[in-house]
Amino acid sequence: MPKQAERPWSSSTVKIGLPVTAENQDIPHVAPGGQYVLAFLPVVQMPQLPFVIQADFVLPANHEAVSDNPWNRALRDSVAHLFADTIGELAMERGRLGFRWPDYIPVLPIDGFWQPLQGLITKYLAPLKVFHSTCGGLYTAEEVRIVPSNFKHDNAPAPAILPHVG
Repeated sequence: MPKQAERPWSSSTVKIGLPVTAENQDIPHVAPGGQYVLAFLPVVQMPQLPFVIQADFVLPANHEAVSDNPWNRALRDSVAHLFADTIGELAMERGRLGFRWPDYIPVLPIDGFWQPLQGLITKYLAPLKVFHSTCGGLYTAEEVRIVPSNFKHDNAPAPAILPHVG
């Protein structure tokens, strides 16, 4: 962690929470009002944020935002790393969350300090095999394709017709 006058220590812990529905604990619950960023107490609720963030952020005197400084930027980067690592673990479990985790990716535009979070999450997820395929196995985003409904028969992808080689 970078040196910060308000933080005499050199390490910190970051946690994220992926909310699930009360009835069925393996279905994502994305609240319309978004989730909270916490620094042990709620700091701000962000409509663009589908998961909870807890870290030892340096806050301004009013405690209503996260300051833009090297310490907090390192924590923000750690949030993206932790998110990708968590999704990697969920994908391997093959439970419902292993298929529904994209619901937790922030898709609404984020301004200010949190704006880089979306790009960081995408960057750290890109090399991970977190997408299930109808062929079985896990693949990176670059390796999979969504089959449009007009290319399906009985809800299964139509067989590809490949040219004869040889």
